[in-house]
Amino acid sequence: MKTSLLVLAVMGWCGFAARVLAEEQAGDAEKGAPLPPGSSTSKEASTRKAITTGKLSVDLQEVPFQEVLEMLASQARAGLGLDGHITAETLRRPITLKLNHSSIYAVLHWLFRKRDLAWAVDGIEIVVGPPEFIDADIRNRQIEFVTRTEETWRDLVRPKLNETRMSVDVADVPLGEVLDLVAGHADLSVVWENNAEPNRSRRVSLKADETAIPQILDKLAAEAGLTWSLEAEAVLMSVAKP
Repeated sequence: MKTSLLVLAVMGWCGFAARVLAEEQAGDAEKGAPLPPGSSTSKEASTRKAITTGKLSVDLQEVPFQEVLEMLASQARAGLGLDGHITAETLRRPITLKLNHSSIYAVLHWLFRKRDLAWAVDGIEIVVGPPEFIDADIRNRQIEFVTRTEETWRDLVRPKLNETRMSVDVADVPLGEVLDLVAGHADLSVVWENNAEPNRSRRVSLKADETAIPQILDKLAAEAGLTWSLEAEAVLMSVAKP
């Protein structure tokens, strides 16, 4: 059975969005006069703003890839351009993904992270295709956009994580459930690398009183031989290197 849930949680401005927009505006100011409202660069900036500002939650269970892309483009009020080299089989491939309170940017990031395809913003469109068939100029602008967005988000979230404290008292509970609880306390999702996924059901015990979230994550990860990092509005769990 195919089920899908795309819930719009919060629309409008948020701290993360304001920081990204401020950087874009500062970059435009450094380059010269304000952009004409109808210019292609102005339209692309508007599309990027829509992708990074709206917050939504997704719970996708075996939903066709193309259907997911169409939903996300619709939420961003953007067009969707699919390269002709994408096979029909790829577009029908089922997607399972769960993220809470994430931007469209973050959903796209995790949707494409383990695929041989890429996405980019081109004017008022989200274009999708094999990386080698996306125009080099569009691809370079996308790389700059992603790098700036990730740096801005990390600079914002790291201090908040260190300042946020919580108490945890669990015994013999699946690691995945505990991580979801801890990350959720900071409005973050948890994403697992494929080689770390089997540890999701590993049972752990932990007692921590008024402890900073990074320290709790360190303890939970170490117990399972894992490591964690911040990426695209989520805590990414990976197998620790020997």
